[in-house]
Amino acid sequence: MWDTLGGALVPVEGHVAQRHPLRRANATIAMTSDVNSYHRWGLPGSAIPEPITPLAFAPDGSVEALTCPARRWTAVMWHPERETPFRAEDRALLREALGVEPARVGA
Repeated sequence: MWDTLGGALVPVEGHVAQRHPLRRANATIAMTSDVNSYHRWGLPGSAIPEPITPLAFAPDGSVEALTCPARRWTAVMWHPERETPFRAEDRALLREALGVEPARVGA
């Protein structure tokens, strides 16, 4: 996906079997404050191709979450499926990315 839009992956250190905090790019998006990380390659925050919009960054400046509304893409670099229980913020981000309203209690 990234190279299709003119970007390039770069090696990153400190992202394998590590937890690290996130810096949100947009305060209105619900996002967990720290994430589990299991990747050796990253997306440099200094070279974000159009029409990508970053949602969150790692402490080293690499992109940890992004969206591309023109192509209806949302991506995260962490693994929300490895959290037990699933985090409410991760579920909210997924619902938003899919355009799904949360289930109503009693509906």
